[in-house]
Amino acid sequence: MPSKYRLKNLFKGKLVELLSKLFIKLKFTPNLVSIFAFINTLIAVILFAIIPYPFNSVIFGIFIFWLMLLDGVDGTLARMTNQITHFGGVLDSVLDRYSDSLLLVGFLFVYPFDMLFLYVPIQIWVMVAILGFIMVSYTRSRGEKELKEDLDVGLGARTERLFILFIFSILLMPLIGLIITVFLSHLTVLYRVICFNRLLNKKVNKR
Repeated sequence: MPSKYRLKNLFKGKLVELLSKLFIKLKFTPNLVSIFAFINTLIAVILFAIIPYPFNSVIFGIFIFWLMLLDGVDGTLARMTNQITHFGGVLDSVLDRYSDSLLLVGFLFVYPFDMLFLYVPIQIWVMVAILGFIMVSYTRSRGEKELKEDLDVGLGARTERLFILFIFSILLMPLIGLIITVFLSHLTVLYRVICFNRLLNKKVNKR
């Protein structure tokens, strides 16, 4: 699935531009937006853990949607203010990985430790989800470093994973959203490895 068909393109429209202009008026830099998004992640996880069901699920979903908007804002703001830097890109990527992991860890504070889903403990689901989320990003960055070209392929990029968590949280089924993202993320890792191998072979054959 090419990146041009991604859900992330929906978070680069007028709403994100308006939010970016608001943050500019508030004297936010792109890096401050990235940090602000991370703080919002912490708030989302805390509220998810302490507010009773079903309200925690809805609030969690709303925060995830807000985080998706902020994920578009930092890049848009950087372009609008001509503040695109290598450090900003690395900071945003690192905080995104921490944010994703924290969102998933939040499930451990909501569901009982002795809970099983499909005969698998909730701790295992969360652990495998964190691995999948991180490896989707790592596979792309590592592959692009070798290929020197875009490897943003597959159905389980960050925006799609967060969107699934958002939808199922709003529908009061956050755990189902978690399970879906587990399978989707690891399938995306596999697909990116396959695409990397195919593109690498093409380069070798052209020599």
